[in-house]
Amino acid sequence: MNSGELIDIAVLSVIIASGFNVLLLGLLIVMISWNEGEIEIPYGRIAHERDLIRMTIIICSLVFVLGVICGEGGTLPREVGLFMLVTYVAYILFLLKSKRKRMETFESHETE
Repeated sequence: MNSGELIDIAVLSVIIASGFNVLLLGLLIVMISWNEGEIEIPYGRIAHERDLIRMTIIICSLVFVLGVICGEGGTLPREVGLFMLVTYVAYILFLLKSKRKRMETFESHETE
């Protein structure tokens, strides 16, 4: 085996182990909370997560489209790396903005 095949095996092992762990954790959560009923979550927290989930779906879709259109031989073009870096910076700015907004809301409730 050459080192390329060993790297592929290592990466696949990590991905499969992570997927299996997520599956087991999900089953454990379902089994523990089976008789507990529904969990009430404030709308503000769901709205924050909703935006992040939408952004993740869009980013994954764009990377997939770039890979299909521009990818040759199973590799992604170099522009995808730059795109991922820009979206990561945008994600951090989004988190900072939402944190600042939450802090302002918290401070306004304290002064009342």
